[in-house]
Amino acid sequence: MLNFPSYSTLTSCSKIVEKKNLLIEPENSELKSKKLLSCSQSQDTHEELFRKMINHINTTYENIKELQSTNMKQTTLLNQAAMKRKLSLKAKSKEIKFN
Repeated sequence: MLNFPSYSTLTSCSKIVEKKNLLIEPENSELKSKKLLSCSQSQDTHEELFRKMINHINTTYENIKELQSTNMKQTTLLNQAAMKRKLSLKAKSKEIKFN
């Protein structure tokens, strides 16, 4: 099973990065704006990671539902085959008794 960081962990990490970026050379406004931009890009990356995790979970859920459906169909077919076999064995045993 894959272990993904929680959304709150991701957002708190991006906030820490933002605070650290603001503390580095705040007097240089150009550098400050670049740092803020990199922070917003990292937050977008975290949000994209979160979306990917949700998509992965949804895909996994759909795959599980499909496998369960296939499993139920196979079980039904096996039960039908077992019933046919049982009925044919009963019919054969009756034929043997009458002969």
